[in-house]
Order: sequence, then C-alpha cells, then structure tokens
Amino acid sequence: MRRAAVILVAAAAVGVTAMAGPAAQDCRAQAGGSGAVEPRLACPGVASKAPAACASAAGFRRVSATPRARGVRFAFSRTGGRPVTVELFQVSIGSRIVGNRRVARVSAARSGGAFAGRRLRDGYFFARFTTVGTDGRKDVRRVALRRLRGRFASRSEFDRRERCGLIQSSRLARPVFGGGSSRGLELSYRLSSASRVTVTLRRGTRVVRRFARGTQGAGRTHRLRLPSSRIPRGDVVVELRAAPKAGGAVTRRLLARRL
Repeated sequence: MRRAAVILVAAAAVGVTAMAGPAAQDCRAQAGGSGAVEPRLACPGVASKAPAACASAAGFRRVSATPRARGVRFAFSRTGGRPVTVELFQVSIGSRIVGNRRVARVSAARSGGAFAGRRLRDGYFFARFTTVGTDGRKDVRRVALRRLRGRFASRSEFDRRERCGLIQSSRLARPVFGGGSSRGLELSYRLSSASRVTVTLRRGTRVVRRFARGTQGAGRTHRLRLPSSRIPRGDVVVELRAAPKAGGAVTRRLLARRL
C-alpha cells in the first residue's frame, strides 16, 4: 500500500558518498528542526561497502537513505544490472513498536528514489534495498531512520553484511526494542570461521551487559535474544567481537534504542 507519492530520480544525480572511516567513527548529525543529536557509529544513512574481494559478487556497492526536506532520498550503486526494490518500513509510532509496517515501495532498474514523507507519524523506520548479486544470491541492505517532529534523521547501522569478512553478517531484528510490549533485543550473526564470540552492550562508555558465548561454528546463523527489562532506556551499542584461532579478532558495532 502506498502511503505517499514516490518520485523516481536518477541515482547518478543523488551523489552517493562511500562511508568514510571505520565503523567506530563518531559521526553526528542533528535532526532537522528538533535540536536533537543522534549518536553515530558510522557515517549516517549509509550501509557498509563490501570488501573489494566480494564487490564483484555482491549486488550492491553501497546504498543510502538521506533525509531531504520532510522526506527521504534513496540511492544505490550496483555491481550489475539487476532490478532493485526499495521499501520503507515503520517499526514504531512514538514509544509503541508496531512490527515492520511497509509505508512505501519503489521498484527501479537504474534509479534511486525520493519519498515525500507525508501522512506519517513520528517514530523509527528502516529502508530496505533488495537486488540479486552476480552470483545469483539475494543481496539485502537495511538503513535505519528516525522521524521526529515531522522530519527524518539518519541513524547508525543496525544491520551490517560483509560476504567475505569473518563476521559475514550482523543484524538486529529492528532498530528499536522495549516499548509498551517489552520487545526483546534480538541479534543474529554468521561467521566464516569458527571463533570465540563476545557480545557487549554499552551505554556511552559504560558496559551494561556482557555475554561470553564461547566458540561458535561457521556457516550457520547464531541468535541471541535479550529481555529489555534489564537494559536501560535510550541508545544502546551492541558490540559483537569474534576471535578465530588464527588471525586477528574482528569487532562490529550496531545501534539500537530501547523505547
């Protein structure tokens, strides 16, 4: 169901910019008109690029969802010519989590798109970009957003994928948890090599909880679900660290907010 008009625009005109600096970079952006400042783990509104070794197989080089006026502009850069579908989902209204409610959809072969953003209530959202890579596998990227006082603001990553990395994927079920229904915080991840895994939750520099998960195998999806009752309200950084027997440890950080 389309809740607002969707206007196609050329992706080349969007001017997509690659993510600058490491995932722990503290980029900050002010939400339009609200005076609120969103914490950043990586440059806002941009999903991670795949390593060079994987670029030819992945469907996307990069994707972005950039606030523009009261709407959002979507952009992507592909490795092939497969069609791309862009969808916008609302996951919360105020402090109430509503699941994954689709509010806009664009299907385009060679373009990005702009969403006008009308008739939506404030809350948290994510844009989902879907295509097929040159290896025939589906490539899905997600970018988190927040709408506050009628304007969108970018959020840091809650879903990160690197096909050829040690941590091939790390994903939160949604960029928010808790709320009136006390939804838990759900993390899933895949490894390319068996590794000792530690999951740490942080509020600023303070460690809220830490879980040593032992050695976990490669090639399957591992899941961790945490009740929201023992996690303070506000932004929480989920830090996933994997240490293989050979080679250096890898850390990925994702951002969620307890409502």
